[in-house]
Amino acid sequence: MPTTFFLLFGLMILGFAAFTYFMFYYFIFSNYRNAKRCTERTEGVIIQYSYALYNGISLPVVEYTVDGNQYKVVGPKFLSTISNTISTPLGSIVSDVKMDNFEKGEIPQVLRYKIYRNSFISLTKSPLEEYFPMGSKVAVYYDPKKPKYSYVERPLKPGRFTWLFKYSVYLFVFMMIAMAFFTLFILPNLMN
Repeated sequence: MPTTFFLLFGLMILGFAAFTYFMFYYFIFSNYRNAKRCTERTEGVIIQYSYALYNGISLPVVEYTVDGNQYKVVGPKFLSTISNTISTPLGSIVSDVKMDNFEKGEIPQVLRYKIYRNSFISLTKSPLEEYFPMGSKVAVYYDPKKPKYSYVERPLKPGRFTWLFKYSVYLFVFMMIAMAFFTLFILPNLMN
């Protein structure tokens, strides 16, 4: 086999390892770094609810201004949601949503709610609309160096097994780099 095959295959593996690391670092683990770097506070306004679902619910989209520039952030975010749906044929067409764990004004990390709805036809709104109505003001914490990094009301704390997931990703990336090194430098010499 020509060495160009090993070179291309090794570089593809290395590229995939770099892609995996940056995707997890910027899109998954960045939520947990926000608590450390977002030290400044401002007031934001809820302008709509997201079309994309996060853990099965629509979250508020908050617009805030820092140094004359406008930014948007979705939140508050939750580690997970637990819902219980109760359907009856005599229920209201517009579903009634009751929150189970919004106590003392604190926003929980895990959202629990019940939906009472009509079993034939129903319209369900986001369970957060009662506590975060459109046009209401909420606290937004942002990074003074890069104001686009922000969170609403409270930071998202890592779950119990986030460290295991994080180190599994690191191990996977390390194994991919080792495999790329083996493919680039050792395998061509073994084939000769």
